[in-house]
Amino acid sequence: MIKTIVFNGGLGNQMFQYAFYLRMRHESPLSFFIFDTEQSRGCHNGFELDKVFHIDCGWKTKYYRKVIKHSQRMLGPFYEIVQKNSLEYDPSLMREHHVLSSYTGFWQSEKYFKPVEKSVRKAFTFREELLNEKTKETGAYLKSINSVSVHIRRGDYLRNRDYYGLCTTDYYNKSISLLKERIPNALFTFFSDDVDWARQSIKCENALYVDWNNGKDSWQDMYLMSCCKHNIVANSSFSWWGAWLNPNQEKTVVAPKPWFDYSSDYDIAPSNWQRIER
Repeated sequence: MIKTIVFNGGLGNQMFQYAFYLRMRHESPLSFFIFDTEQSRGCHNGFELDKVFHIDCGWKTKYYRKVIKHSQRMLGPFYEIVQKNSLEYDPSLMREHHVLSSYTGFWQSEKYFKPVEKSVRKAFTFREELLNEKTKETGAYLKSINSVSVHIRRGDYLRNRDYYGLCTTDYYNKSISLLKERIPNALFTFFSDDVDWARQSIKCENALYVDWNNGKDSWQDMYLMSCCKHNIVANSSFSWWGAWLNPNQEKTVVAPKPWFDYSSDYDIAPSNWQRIER
């Protein structure tokens, strides 16, 4: 069996796709896996898994054009495209497919990789040697206090408001109030692609605004989210992973519902996360 995992989207989506690969590798240990990273290279900061984590994707990617293109012509009816765009878990994807299968989707549910959770957490170990000094210092500080990450995504969501849907100020205000009741002396640490809007629109007395990780350093915001003790996430895979990688066993994670406007989202949030209307 030859299985191609197609990578698409920014870092958070790439992480879902790699976690899906780890589960598929577990289920089909005798299969040969190839990564197609071409679609992800034009998204946000490009393909980042090998830059952010200790993941070597190169040897799996370089064979894609040579092997798959020829195999598609040769195998014909034995080639299958397995595609899923919804946010619901589909257990049938774990079964064997054709001799040559290409998996295209986002696989945005913990259920896809829960059986290999330890492998996923090990794979997504940040390359801390690449962190800038301010992020290193801030990360150590956030680990030592009652810190709460607050992620606000606007940017591309503003341009596609009817498709994704935006988290409202009401969502953030309710989430912050909930965490204030539970967490004494909490420091709310804001991450956003529009920090000025966050400062002006979300009123919070004890707040820190992270505004120094831009461009190729944007991944360091995810690292800092994972350093916080608790998390308020946007409807974004970026902050989803920041919260999921948070190792605090007593953490409270607040997530929006619905997640997106275009799809049901029964499976995107782990069962121990709290959902609040956005």
